[in-house]
Amino acid sequence: MAMGHVFEIAFAISATLGAGFRGATTGATNQMKQLGNTAKSISAQQKQLDRAWKASAASVKTYERQLVSLKNQFDQGKITATQYQANTRRIGQAMKTAGMSAEEYRTHLQRLQQEMDKTRAAQAKLQQVLMARNSAMANFSAASSGLMSGAATVTMMSAPIVSMIQTAANFEAAMSKVKAITSSSDQEIQQLTNQARELGEQTQFSATQAADAMSYLGMAGWNTEQIMAGMPALLNLAAAGGTDLARTADIISDDLTAFGLSAEDAGHMADVFAVAANKTNTSIEMLGETMKYAAPVAHAFGASMEETAAMAGIMANSGIKASQAGTALRSGFIRLAGPPKMARKAMEELGLSMEDITAEQKEAAMAMESLGIQMSDQNGPRKMSAILSELRDKTQNLSKEEKLATLGAIFGKEAATGWLAVL
Repeated sequence: MAMGHVFEIAFAISATLGAGFRGATTGATNQMKQLGNTAKSISAQQKQLDRAWKASAASVKTYERQLVSLKNQFDQGKITATQYQANTRRIGQAMKTAGMSAEEYRTHLQRLQQEMDKTRAAQAKLQQVLMARNSAMANFSAASSGLMSGAATVTMMSAPIVSMIQTAANFEAAMSKVKAITSSSDQEIQQLTNQARELGEQTQFSATQAADAMSYLGMAGWNTEQIMAGMPALLNLAAAGGTDLARTADIISDDLTAFGLSAEDAGHMADVFAVAANKTNTSIEMLGETMKYAAPVAHAFGASMEETAAMAGIMANSGIKASQAGTALRSGFIRLAGPPKMARKAMEELGLSMEDITAEQKEAAMAMESLGIQMSDQNGPRKMSAILSELRDKTQNLSKEEKLATLGAIFGKEAATGWLAVL
């Protein structure tokens, strides 16, 4: 390991653990000193209490002797009754003022002892913390004292800590992005955060990956409720297809829009894509690439999401995948659709002119008519599966050359091989 990287790791440890080791050590040491001072103060108060109790007892005995002396003087007639009573009251009052009862002494002593017990217990716990810290720091010092020989140890100690901090920072940044994209309230972003963490704990994906997926759904216009409802299905699809979670979310959200579906249909689309990926020679990633080209035109033609996914999968079985399959499907749908079904703006977005489309669609229409195939009936536009089934039946007795020529006229020369695989 390069020396620069070793120092980099050591610096990371210092930065991340400095507050935990050095800061905590300084605080613990100061607290230990304070506890020591508190213990000394309590001991001093106990000594003062003992001295006060002894002084009180001595004072009481002195006043008791004075009372005995007064009694003797009164009995001997040396003082009057008035003098005796006045002096007795004075000495009694002095005894109350100077003296401390046994109950008071016990109360004060018990309080001081309880405080001392708490202080000693706190000192013991803090001492254990300091011992553990000293042991950890000793191990760290031993590992880092020889950077060249101990580089592996330093790396082992720092990597999990630095990784943990980086992971937390990445997740926080990802959720901040989700909040900005979705304009979620504090309560809503907390719900999304909780779900991302739960998915990170319960699935093979991390919480940060879940948050990144939420960002793509938010960019597609999904609200908090829709995101929370759709996330489990997306995770299942990504897991089944071995696809990046964020990419899966991007694919599903885009294709839902392309097929005119809503966020509530995310679970169903995920199921359809999972079946297509598992039953045919394609993947979620390649299927998403296919749909990028085919989905908008398929929807305009009237083909369902299920039909389009099935045809993409069948083309993939013949080695026509991803964008190649998408281009083939798009070309075929456009030629079959006819001018009334395609808006000028949509064709311009696809880089096609009305003149070209008209010529191509006329060629396709003539080829379909020659086979006796109608694109619509009394109920309206026919299903794509019905049209293709009839086309398969009408061309099955043609020679290979005739079939390719017919399919080339209908779907276009470049797309014909893909549609031939479907038939």
